Amino acid sequence: MPAVAFPGMPGPDSPADEGATVAGAVARFLDSLDVATNRRSYACTLARLTAASGTRHPVAALDCDHYATVMDHWAAVEPATWNRHLSALVSFTTSAQRQDLLATNPARRLRRRKTTRRGDRALPAGGAVRRRPARTP
Repeated sequence: MPAVAFPGMPGPDSPADEGATVAGAVARFLDSLDVATNRRSYACTLARLTAASGTRHPVAALDCDHYATVMDHWAAVEPATWNRHLSALVSFTTSAQRQDLLATNPARRLRRRKTTRRGDRALPAGGAVRRRPARTP
C-alpha cells in the first residue's frame, strides 16, 4: 500500500530534514492557509522568524529568544499591530505542535497588548450611517 502524506506534511519522497527546518515548516504552513490576505500578512512575520533563526535551523530548536527577536521589531507599534504579528507566530506554533515539530511553545512568554476602545462601532438599526448636517458659518 503506498504512503500518502497528510496535507501540509512532507510526502514520502521529500527529504525528512527539509520539513523539520524553520524555512520548510513556514513554507508548508503558509501553503496550508486558504485566505490570501492571511497568507500575505503571516508571511511578513514568519519571514522575520526564518531570518532570526536561520533557514536551516531545526523547528524543534526554536525558543523564546527567537520569538522575542521577531517581536522586538514591532516593539513601538500600536497594540493591534503587535497582536496581529503575535497571532501569526502563535498560529504557526500551534500548527508545528500539531505536527509534532515543536514540543514547547516558544511564544509562551509573549503577551497580547491591550487595545484602546474607540467607542461604539455598531451601525444604527436601519443600517445607514447618519451624518450631521454641515454647519454654515
